[in-house]
This record gives sequence, structure tokens and C-alpha cells, in this order.
Amino acid sequence: MMEIPVIFNDNPTVQNSLIVDRLLGQGKFNVFQVYCPNRRTKYALKVFPADRNGTMLYRKEKKFSNLSHPNLIERIPITTCNNNDFHVQLAELAKFGDFFNVVQDGLFANNSMIMRTYFQQLVKGVEYIHSQGVAHLDLKLENLMLGTNFQLKIIDFDNSQTLSSKVIISQGSQEYRAPELIDRSCRDFAAADIYSMGVILYVFKTGEFPFSEEQEMMDVNSWGYKFRTDKQKFWSEKSAKFEGADKFFSEEFIELMNGMLERDTCKRWKLEDVKNSRWFKAAIVEDENLKKIMMPKWKEAHAKKEHGASLTSHC
Repeated sequence: MMEIPVIFNDNPTVQNSLIVDRLLGQGKFNVFQVYCPNRRTKYALKVFPADRNGTMLYRKEKKFSNLSHPNLIERIPITTCNNNDFHVQLAELAKFGDFFNVVQDGLFANNSMIMRTYFQQLVKGVEYIHSQGVAHLDLKLENLMLGTNFQLKIIDFDNSQTLSSKVIISQGSQEYRAPELIDRSCRDFAAADIYSMGVILYVFKTGEFPFSEEQEMMDVNSWGYKFRTDKQKFWSEKSAKFEGADKFFSEEFIELMNGMLERDTCKRWKLEDVKNSRWFKAAIVEDENLKKIMMPKWKEAHAKKEHGASLTSHC
């Protein structure tokens, strides 16, 4: 069992060990669940190799580690002891997983109040980030986590840039990124985040993306082309795909989507427009009730997964 000696910056006189429990995720870098015996606490540990690329991205994440908000994952400042092979970043453990699983497991079940609650939390988190002069530039389901009390937590700032940056570096993630990130013409980084938030809300609602990047580039019959040229037709045909037909998307929801997914950044809605929209202002689940509602849903979905895995292992 691997142990990593570290010093927590809030108590620099004591050396602690982080015991690696298991791998949580693999992307550009590995993220592990670790346990600190002295503090009796589990954390998430992101590991960056000490090569040129890993060091650069580690320094970039560290640059934004001072951001602190209830809807951002909390970073835990530490110093590793006698290690030159990798860099690490410690954070609170979001043990209930990410919003890809929330959508995949049907925890929203087309419940507008729950969707709106989490979307409002996303807006609050992004509004704070922008107020600190930073754009996230890689907002997607996998970068939104469920915190201890089932609140939304934004993670991963390795694609982030300051709003004052002159040249876009981030490419974002396919299907979530704004059109101006694709063609590298982005100058309004905050607007790019708003577009990605629009995609996220659409996925909350439908479980699928509004457009396909590849189809949009090649096919005049694509959803993206229809959205640009005839929004009424776009929403009519999209509604027909879902049960309830024209009642599936409310006028308020369509109004919000049209504003956030606008290709022209000069016409795209600002956060204030989003917050003042009719859909956004409707009823939500209060904080004290959110865990009571979501925990049973999460447990049921988790039990089904474990049961499915058990059945598979016996086949």
C-alpha cells in the first residue's frame, strides 16, 4: 500500500502520511482516493508527473488554488516531502461522484426543481470565478462533482485563463465548448463559459447534447444548422423526440437556451440575463432538503450498479 509523506500547511510542524486507497479517475492525470490516519479524513489526490507538461499544468492549477467558494471543490494546501517524481494537489473528496453519473443514473428524472437547483449552484460558482477575473473554459459534466451535502462542486482549472488574457489557449472539451473555442477566435472568455453552461443545462434536461460538433461542420441538416437558421423548427423537432412532445420544453426553458447557446457572443446572454430569466427564477429545492431528496436516489442508483456488477461477475 503506497504512502506519500506530506506536511499540511496549516500545521507545518507535523509530518503526515497519505495512504492511497484506490484510483478514482484517469484522464490527463490520475486522481486517487487517499486517507490520512492522523486526521482520520479521506481526500482526493491529483497526481501530475514532474515532466515539462505535468509541471506546467500543476503550476497552472496551483495559480488558481486560492479560489474559494461553496460551489468550488476545496483545495487543501500541502507540501510533499523529498519527492521529485511527481507533483500532487490535495482536495476534499466528493464521494458521491460527478454529474455525468447523475445524468446517466437518471437522478434528475426530468425534475425541473432539482435541475434548476443545481443549475443555480453552477451559476453561483461560475459567477464567483468570473468575479475573481478567471474563466474556467472547460465546464462539463465530468468537472462538476457532488459534495458531501450533495451540493454542486466545480473542479479542474488546468484549462482556465484570466479574463484579461489576450490569446485563447484552452481548447475546451468537445460538444461542450463554444464555437469560438473551436476556431480559436475567442476573445470573451466569460461568454465561452456561459455557452458551456447552456450545453450542461440542456444535458441535465435531455441526457444528450444539443448539437454534434462533427455533424455541424459537415451537414446542413444538422441540429446545429437548424438551431442557427430556424430555432422554431429546431425546438419542434427536438420536442418530438421526447415523451410529451411539445410540452417537454417549456417556453421559459427554450428562451433560456436560445440566449445561452447563441453563437454570436455579442448577442449571447450574460450571467445577469440568465439570472433574470423566467426559468431560472422558478422554484428550487432548499439547501436543507437537497440531501434528503438526493441521497435515496443516489443509493438506489448505486445499489442497481452494484447488483449489475454482481450479476456480470457471475456470468
